[in-house]
This record gives sequence, C-alpha cells and structure tokens, in this order.
Amino acid sequence: MGASSSESKSLSFNPADLISSSFTPQSFIASVRVHAPLRVVRDDLRSHMSSLQAELVSCVQRDFHTFTSFGPAIADADALSDAASKPLLTLRRDLAALLSSLNDQISSLDRTLVARREAASKTSALRTLTGANDLLLKCERLLREYAPMASKPSEEGLRLVERIAGEAAQLSFVLSRAINGAFLSSISVRISAIRRGVRTCLEAWLRRALFPKAAKKTESVYNIEILSRVLAMYVVSGMTAAAEAFFRREIVSPFTAQHLRMTPMLAVAEKNRKRATAQAPRGKLSKDKPEADGSQQISVTAADALEAAEAEVINFLGEKVMPIVSLCEAEERLRAKLDFVGRAVWPQIQNAISSHMSAAFSPGIPDVFHQSVLAGNRLYAAIEAGVGSELHRNELRKSAPTQDFWKHWNLPVYFQLRFQEVTSKFDQHLSEGPAPLAGSPFATNDKSDSGSRLLRTDVYRAIPTASLVASLRRCWSQDVFLPSLTHRFLRLSLQLLARYSTWVRTGLAGEWTSSDALPKGAARVFYDITLVQKRIPAELSSVLRLRASSISSEVLDSLDSAFSDACDSYSSLLPELSRSISDSLAKSCVENLQPLRGILATYRMSSKQAPNTHSTFVPKILRPLKIFTKEYEDAIELVERTKIATVVCEQTSMEYFNMATDLLQRNKSSEATLRRLNIGRSGTSTGSGSAMSVIEKISMQLYLDVAKFMDDIRGFGVSTDQVPSLACLWNSVKRVETAEAGNINAPSATTSPPDTKPEEDTDSSATEQQLAVPTQSDAGAVEDDVERRAGSTFEEEVKDAETDLT
Repeated sequence: MGASSSESKSLSFNPADLISSSFTPQSFIASVRVHAPLRVVRDDLRSHMSSLQAELVSCVQRDFHTFTSFGPAIADADALSDAASKPLLTLRRDLAALLSSLNDQISSLDRTLVARREAASKTSALRTLTGANDLLLKCERLLREYAPMASKPSEEGLRLVERIAGEAAQLSFVLSRAINGAFLSSISVRISAIRRGVRTCLEAWLRRALFPKAAKKTESVYNIEILSRVLAMYVVSGMTAAAEAFFRREIVSPFTAQHLRMTPMLAVAEKNRKRATAQAPRGKLSKDKPEADGSQQISVTAADALEAAEAEVINFLGEKVMPIVSLCEAEERLRAKLDFVGRAVWPQIQNAISSHMSAAFSPGIPDVFHQSVLAGNRLYAAIEAGVGSELHRNELRKSAPTQDFWKHWNLPVYFQLRFQEVTSKFDQHLSEGPAPLAGSPFATNDKSDSGSRLLRTDVYRAIPTASLVASLRRCWSQDVFLPSLTHRFLRLSLQLLARYSTWVRTGLAGEWTSSDALPKGAARVFYDITLVQKRIPAELSSVLRLRASSISSEVLDSLDSAFSDACDSYSSLLPELSRSISDSLAKSCVENLQPLRGILATYRMSSKQAPNTHSTFVPKILRPLKIFTKEYEDAIELVERTKIATVVCEQTSMEYFNMATDLLQRNKSSEATLRRLNIGRSGTSTGSGSAMSVIEKISMQLYLDVAKFMDDIRGFGVSTDQVPSLACLWNSVKRVETAEAGNINAPSATTSPPDTKPEEDTDSSATEQQLAVPTQSDAGAVEDDVERRAGSTFEEEVKDAETDLT
C-alpha cells in the first residue's frame, strides 16, 4: 500500500477516479489531457495496471492456505441439501392446506357475525320504534285524560302534567336514538301534536305560577311552589328555551314597552328632578340644575331619561326577575339549567334601549354623554349581577346583545371632545406666560374632589403650573373619566406633562415677552417645578388607584414609573431656570452701575473735596438681587439662592471691573494729554502740597465704592473667593489707591477685605501700565481692551482741553 501510495503521487491522474461511480472514459481522458499528453497518460495507466496485478498476486499468496483448507469442509454440502429439501417441501404443502382451511372457516364466521349484527340492529331499531309508538300512544292517552282538567287547575292535574312531561321527555330520548325511516315519517305529525300539547300544558301552568290569582301578601309575586315544579318539567322535557321565551314574552316585553321609551322616561326624570329640587336646600342646588320657578322650566336630557330607565330596570330585576333566579339557584335540579337574565331579560332590554332611547348614545354633549355612559355601565352591571352561575355570566359577556350594546357608545368621539376641552384651556394659560396665580381660579365642579388634598392648585405660584395640575385633575375627575378610556387619559396626562416642559424651554429661549417673566416668572416656575416633582407622581398614583380599580398592580407600578420619569425629566429645567434668573438679575444690577460714569464729571469739573465715603449709587447696585432674595426666600432653597447670588455677583463684578478700568484709563489719558500740551488746570497739581489731583480723587472714590460693594456681596452669604472678577476689581482699585498714597494718606473709612493681601508697589508709572486681571492668560486681552478704549477717547480729551483754554 505504501508503494501504491508513492506511485499515485507520480502518476498524471488520481487512481481513485478510476473506481468512481461516475467514471466514464471520455470524461477521464478529457480531464487528464489538460495536465499531461496522452502518451504520458498511456504509460501511467500501464504502470498502474502492473502495480495492481502485483498487489493482487501478493494478496492471493498471503491467504492461500486459508483458501485451500476451505474446500474439504464444504465437499458434502450438496448431499446434505438434497436430503433436507424433500421433508421441507412436504411440510410446506401441509401448512398451505391448513392455512386455506382456516381462511374458509374465518370467512364463514365473519359472514355469520355480520348477519347476527344486522339482525340485532334491526331488532333494536324495531324495539325502539315499538317503544316510541307505545310512548306516543301513552302521551296521547294522557293528553286526552288531561283535557277535561285543563280549565280547572288542581293538584291532580299538575301531577298528570308532570307525568306527561316525563313521558314526553322519554319519547324525545327514544326518538333521538331511532333511525329515520318510513315509520318515523308516518308518525311525525302525531309527534308534533304531542309536543305542542305538552308545551301548551306547561305554558298554562307557568302562567298560573307567574300570575297567581290569590291576593295573599307573600314575599314573592310568584307562586313559588308551582313555579318550581313547572320549571322542573321544562328542564326534564328539554324545553328550557321555551320557558325563557315565555318569560320574555309575558313578563319582560310588557315592561319594556311601558317603561323603556324616551317619552315616559323623560317624564319620570323631570318628576324626579322636581322632587329633588323641592327637597334640596336652596343654597346647595347644583349650578347645572337651577331651581325652577314660574319663568324657568327644569330641562332634562337623554342621560336623565337613561338614569330613570336604569332605576326602573333595577326595580324590575328585584321584583320580577330575582325571585325566579333565586329559585333556580336554590334547587339542584334547576341550577345552571335556566338563564332568564341572559337569554330573556337582557336581550329584550338591550333591544328596547337601542331602538327607543338611541338619543342617549349621542356624544355631542360630553357631559350628557358621560352621564349616559355611567348609567349604561351601572345598568349592565345590575344585569350581570343578576346572573346566577359563572358559566352563564361568561355567556352573557360574549353574547350578541352585549356586543351590540357596547358598540353603540362612541367613546373615541367623546375623548376627542374632552381632549380639546382640556388642552385648549391649558394652551390658553400657557400663552399668558408665567403669570402669578391670584386667588383660586381653577375651581372644580366635581363634587367628589371638593376638599380633596389630591391635585390641588392653590399650592402653586404660576398660572401655567396650576393649569397643568387642573388639567390633570380634570382628566381624572368623576364627571370626565371613564374606565374604558383609561389608556387614553393616561396618554393625555403624559402629553400634558411633556407640553409643560416644552413650554418652559421655549419660554426661556425667548417666548416669555412679559416684563414680569424674568426673573420673577422664572422663579415662580422654578418653585412650581420643585413642588411638581414632589407631589404629582404620588398624587397621580393615588388618583389612578381610586379611579382605575380594574387595573392590575403590575400595570399600576409601570404607570407610576412612567409618571415619575416624566416629572424627573423636569430636573434638567432647573439649571436653565436658575441661569435665566441669574442673567436677568445681573442685567438689572448692571443697569444700576450707570451712575459710575458720572464720577469722572463730578471731580473733573469741580473742586470737590476728597471723598471719605462710598457713592450713593453703590448700595443700589445689588438691590434687584436683594429684593428677589427676600421675596422668594420661602420659595427657593438657600443653596440655590446662594448659587444665583454668586452668578449675579460674578457678572456684575465683571462689568464693574470693565467700567472702572475704562474710567481710570480715560482720566489718565486726559491728564497725559493736558500735560503734553502744558496746560495747567485747577486741582490737577501733583506737587508736594496737600491737595489731591482729580485722578487721585477718582481712584479714592472707586476704592471706597468697591469696598462697599464687596461688603454688600458678603451680605448675601457669598464668599469673595467664589467671585474671581471681584478679586480682579478689588486689585485694580487697590493698586491705584496704593500708588497715590505717597502724596496723601487714604481716609480712615477705607477698609480692605480680609481675604486680600496688600501689595508693595510704589512705582506709579508701573501702576498705570499694569492692571490686575483674573488669570495670567487673560492679561493680554484686558490690556488690549484698555488701549482700545483709551484710543477712542483721546480726541475727545483734546477737544475738552481746547474748550478749557477758550
């Protein structure tokens, strides 16, 4: 094998292709000639054949002894086979004869059994027909015997009817097992007559039970004893549908024809309204149901008529239906056999309401439709409560009258009307901006919510927030919410929460145009949002559990998470509101810095003495922040107020720094211009005398003003370390004041902040060229700004100097 394997590697073809199942000479030659010439292929084939022959010879030689020893062992095999073949053939013939005999006997037995079965079947059918004929004769005889007793009810007659019902039930059972044929066709007329007769007898006794002539005052309007026996006869005879149809025809139909119509029910509703108005205290009359007088009639609606019909149906169920239902449930032989409520009462009532009181299904007026839906729900609940067994209750829910009843209520249209009602008022309040809430303009008409602590609006400060809570409360109030629309009102609640968030973002982006919108409006919204996050999820959770009692606990937990997530998303609005409040307050504070520009004119054009106190405008700089902090001290937490004050002080200090730097630089540029022109001015001497120059007075005034400004900032609980621009401002005025201190001592009223270390700088020229800045990277930008401002005022200073010379 090793030689053949090494040989196959040197061949121009694969030897395995020769023993393939799909081998053909043509395909083999075509595939091989691509790799080698035909002459080489021929030589390789011959070489391969030689190797195969050599391998075959070696295999024969290796097993030669085994092959030769096998011959003697099988030499007498032919003789043995010939000797055994004859007995086997004889046995085969005997077995074939026996099998044929058994088959004949089995076939004969099968034919006999088939004949016997046919005979037994015909005998049974004959006995069945004979029994049916006997029962038929017996029923006819009993009916003839009962005919004289039909007009005179008696115990004997009732017993005879019970016997007739039993025989008729047995006859029906026998006929159900009989084979249709000529005999049954011949007696079908008699059978129909028997059934009519039995039904007539049962209906007569059922009428006597339902309409007893005795005027005895009992607990029930029916003759319970006779009714029980008659209903048992109906069950035994298999005529339960006939009993239910009779009850519907004789009891339910007259009731619906007399009561379940729009005109009589409107009259009943109007009478009830007048009675309620007369009995109710004059001060507690409902707004939508005013007291009647001579000039005003009480108007009733289709919903009032349906409520009156509901009361009539409930009374009818209690008086006429429940006694027979209780009887069926009390007796074992009647239990779960008869369903008077689901098959007799409810179809007739549903048909009467749909046909004669269809105005109650109109959703045009939402309040009336809501009242009608609740009345319809209560009516159906009363019907379902009257059903005895759970099996019949499930059949009632799936029945065609029930499905048709629910299809009449156009709930999507009702929800759209409520959606427009809620969202239109909410959008109207949003369009007014964050106006303050005055009084309690969001009073509710829902009696069940009066005095409730859930979803109150008087705890909020902005009208849009109170409108949001009022809209949520409106969605879940008893005079709006419907259990079948729970999913839609849930979605509307989430949409209201999302709409409020969008309103806040767009308002901060510039849509709040009222003068009170910032910062007070934003502060009111800030306070309301923090309150909404605390109250709304828990309150909505409680409202859901009060209104949607049919929702499972798992679904309620999911809804609680959805409301919590919706309110938690408001957390991203708080930083934006805080930033907006800070920017607005900073803008107001910066406006109070405008008198700073008058310091230059105060000391340049007069011989005013050196200042010894701060300017009068300095305490007014942070007045807007002070007023805001005091007004909203109980609305915004101390930590948040401190953050707002820090941002306001930072922005105001930066603007203060810019204005002070500009003022100093302009004054220095003016003085330098006058010195170059060699123009002497009063009060500008910088000699060794005690008089201060203009720039020294201005610098001293700035120093005193900034010191007072820093004291005011500390009054808000803000550390000067948290306001980088304030340190920049203080260093700038302190260096100028220190530089001028060589000529005159500063007044004792000046104080330096405790967190600022004095710096030794006696070179006034260096002080004029270098100002303190918040960081080293911003130094170049500040110097460029100072040079730009100095250049822009140089020409103005020259003109002022020429004017002075003139």
